[in-house]
Amino acid sequence: MKSFLNIAAGKIYPIDYKENEGNFLVQLDKMYWETNPIESIERSHKSWLKSGLPDEVLHSDIDAFEFLGNYKYQFDNISCYRFLEHITKPDVQGFIYLLSTALKVGGTLDIIVPNYETLAVMILNENLSKDVNHAEWERHDTLLTYELLNEPSMPHASIWTPERIKYFFGLEERFELKLIYPNYLFDGRDIYIRAILERIK
Repeated sequence: MKSFLNIAAGKIYPIDYKENEGNFLVQLDKMYWETNPIESIERSHKSWLKSGLPDEVLHSDIDAFEFLGNYKYQFDNISCYRFLEHITKPDVQGFIYLLSTALKVGGTLDIIVPNYETLAVMILNENLSKDVNHAEWERHDTLLTYELLNEPSMPHASIWTPERIKYFFGLEERFELKLIYPNYLFDGRDIYIRAILERIK
């Protein structure tokens, strides 16, 4: 039995989450209509810790910073897929610190972000000669534009590469990088990095 927090969950569960194992899962996303306040989720978490009830899945639209900064229990696993790139550069270290406080020592952090090295190579290898296949070019350009910038209402605000993950998550020595996949296939595209980190202090 494990407790999971899935930040920017949308319609997906954490990759390593298995149903029917008595786990506790909080799906956090601003897109949800459901509003389970922090106090209500904490009560459910406390009951789960005491009794080991069957799987419990709770949804909430609470802002990730607010949730991490105020929630009083820690999780065994935190997943954060295609969200970290939306954190502005000045807020990255604060967000990493909040992740560490919400995760048990020995717990696992699972992140997926666009790999800007892969995207840069795609740009550098572009061939826009007069013989270019316009349909292929449009698909290519749409992917690049979306992954580099996203929509104006929710822009990408920080740059991630394997080296940057090692650097930023190693600064305060709270995390140890366990595994990294630099061309991870997610949502049908292999332009992501998946990193598995352990909280060590």
